[in-house]
Amino acid sequence: MWASALLRPCLLVPRGLARRGLGLGGPAPLAAARGLFNNTAANATPATPATSHATHSHAGHGATSSAGLNSRHLSHSSSCSAGAGSSSGRGADDATYTTTTTTAATAATATANRNDAGTISDAEWAEVVELLGAMAATKGRPNAPGGWRDAYEYMPVHLQRVGLTPERLASLNFIHVAGTKGKGSTCAMVESLLRAAGYRTGLYTSPHLVDVRERLRLDGRMLPRAEFAASFWRVYGALSTAAARDAQAAATAAAAGGGGGSPASGQVAAVGMPSFFSFMTIMAMDAFLARPPELRPQVVVLEVGIGGRLDATNAVVGPRGCSLAAAAVTSLGFDHMELLGDTLPKIAREKAGVMKPGRPVLAVPQPEEAMAALQEVADRVGASLSVPPPLERYSLAAGAGSSSSSSSSAPDLVGLGGEHMRLNASLAVALAAEWERQYGAAATAAAAAAASGAGAGAVAAAAAAAAGRALVLLPGGPKGADATARAAAVSRLQLPAEYAGGLRSVSWPGRSQVIEDAGGSGGRLTLYLDGAHTPESMATCAAWFASELRKRACGSSTTSSSSGSTSNSSGGSSSGGSGSSSGEAGRHAAVLLFNCMRDRDPATLLPALAASLQQAGVQLQPHPAASGAGTSSSTSSSSNGSSSSSSSSSNADAAIAVELAAAVFTPMLSGGGVLLGPGAGAGAGAAAAGAGTASAPASHPQPSVLPQAASPSADLSWQERMLCVWSQELGLSEPAAQPSASPASSSPSPSSSASSCLGPGSTTTTTTRASRLPGLPRVAVAGSLPVALELLRAAAVAARPAGPVGSPAAPPAATPPPPHLHVHLHVLVTGSLYLVGDVLRLLGRAPE
Repeated sequence: MWASALLRPCLLVPRGLARRGLGLGGPAPLAAARGLFNNTAANATPATPATSHATHSHAGHGATSSAGLNSRHLSHSSSCSAGAGSSSGRGADDATYTTTTTTAATAATATANRNDAGTISDAEWAEVVELLGAMAATKGRPNAPGGWRDAYEYMPVHLQRVGLTPERLASLNFIHVAGTKGKGSTCAMVESLLRAAGYRTGLYTSPHLVDVRERLRLDGRMLPRAEFAASFWRVYGALSTAAARDAQAAATAAAAGGGGGSPASGQVAAVGMPSFFSFMTIMAMDAFLARPPELRPQVVVLEVGIGGRLDATNAVVGPRGCSLAAAAVTSLGFDHMELLGDTLPKIAREKAGVMKPGRPVLAVPQPEEAMAALQEVADRVGASLSVPPPLERYSLAAGAGSSSSSSSSAPDLVGLGGEHMRLNASLAVALAAEWERQYGAAATAAAAAAASGAGAGAVAAAAAAAAGRALVLLPGGPKGADATARAAAVSRLQLPAEYAGGLRSVSWPGRSQVIEDAGGSGGRLTLYLDGAHTPESMATCAAWFASELRKRACGSSTTSSSSGSTSNSSGGSSSGGSGSSSGEAGRHAAVLLFNCMRDRDPATLLPALAASLQQAGVQLQPHPAASGAGTSSSTSSSSNGSSSSSSSSSNADAAIAVELAAAVFTPMLSGGGVLLGPGAGAGAGAAAAGAGTASAPASHPQPSVLPQAASPSADLSWQERMLCVWSQELGLSEPAAQPSASPASSSPSPSSSASSCLGPGSTTTTTTRASRLPGLPRVAVAGSLPVALELLRAAAVAARPAGPVGSPAAPPAATPPPPHLHVHLHVLVTGSLYLVGDVLRLLGRAPE
């Protein structure tokens, strides 16, 4: 009976009702919709078979402001025993192991597996995306009233309003990951490892690249649109109804001369709607718990949004961490300093907010002052902090190797490119093993207690005692003995076969991702995507890019795999496995495609990227044969006084025989940092692609979401600022803005300009050396991303070859270079995950 009740949250809002009720059909349908939302939310709250649904409905929604306040205070003060008692009982009851699948569970399985197109129309999905996009676009600054800190204080209120009581949340098992760099990839690897070991998994990450459903995954896959929409309407309906009550209460208080309330004042009249990130966090928990026990994730991996202490995900885990299996801290660096502090110790203390009393915390090696701050917090809260061993120390357990792979050691197994991913993988392995240690002990003890005839309460108590916490066991999952054996193998520095498989198959699009562009007409275009957006991550990105160039363009004997496929399986494959001889190096060229958000500083990011590329051996200045005129500028100095030529390679890695021939700065399709899902604004792709003289071929997949293309009045000043920074870094003459009455040509003469604006928009020009890529000056601003992509495709066909690094200057050619000489362009796309997502959208490579 109770399993059937748990399925009620899966009910969909009737088609058209939501649309009529949300601003398009007047107040009557809206009231009807609110009634339906309230009913489904009430049905979503039962925590145990014996608990009254009505009781949880009242506690979850709080019919009055005072009720909401009481719920919030209760949520903050709940102890582990109180919060997990009933849920542990239910978990034990579930694990007692009901072997008969109920009719309701069967129906849920069918719903979950149903084809998206058969359950929700494109128009209905577009409505969900539009509302989410509006929430994301109107988010305020985090420090403003109602911002980041208030959002955390209000989270328990929002959770109660949708029926996500502490008892229900305690029925989930969490792995919580904070950090500055690598927390998303670490989460993806933990999920992949545990899924390969036989668990049902939940994964909550941010941001998304193309489709908002990327943030919320079950068993490695995005939710079907219908299931996602059902959860959205449940949460949105409950919260918007409560927000309307808040507004009415605030208006009444204002009329009476009172205030609007705040978390500090103990009033809830000003709670309103949550922020976009808080909303998505609440929705994720609703979606996980809406499923019946047979389909619910046995372990949920949570990525922190910002910081840790005041993050919405931390409110979900709760102050006592009753449901926390383990927390983790990835590499720390300087980011969001206006919120987290301006020193590494301050940032570390904020990240350490994910630590909970008595719970294990794993961290990668940190700078000394950051590690000291982490240890300080761990000691204060009573958490156990440890650093897992590097992946290089692991050997492969029996069966962990692969006959189809040349990988013979644990580090070689990681399916994501770059040395930094090995560091993240070592953390992921330790986190997975810690979960399995707890699960194995709990499952074994529960099975023994159940076999002896113990009741549900005694079974739950036995499991909790063995695991060291109230671990909820859901139906299915690996045998306890198998989990224990894998955890023991990891403690002996042996990588189990399941973990090896999880590392090989992990997918994390947009980070260290290599894909081939099939939209060109003869020239090869390989794109290297990484959403690096801090100085530290720029260095990591540059090292990864240089490593990939050595594999794919410089005849390195080290290839990503025996088949030549990309080292990141998330985004298509690359055929560059065999490399090329030094004599073929002239047929390769590198290009930077860059943009960053306006809350980042290009004057910090770009010099860090330039210095790191040089240090990794990438040539930022053309070698003599590339100029075509025999002139040499191999000793140009950058604005910071460091050498920006091949001569600097004496203090760097071995020089790569591929020149960074051009840098293009482009606006993003997704506007001011708002990532929208596919379907909104469909058809705009053609308009954007037609903004310049170049246009996307009809055979190339068009994006389904594009804002208005750049126009003569478009503001490209942000991109021009980046152009100036990069030009100065390369020692080129500083560009000066020159207003133009007409749009700039999208293909300026390479002989007259080294930096220019491509496509519609204001003009920026200087007269310095041109690149060897026709249509692409050394430094340029593109009027739109589709224009930039088409210019890169054209350059790959028409580029002039260059000799190898260090070759003597070539005499002027007696005859023009042969037409349509195909060149392999290697394009580094970085600076922002938003830019990376837009490129994936344009290429038709949206994450699945």
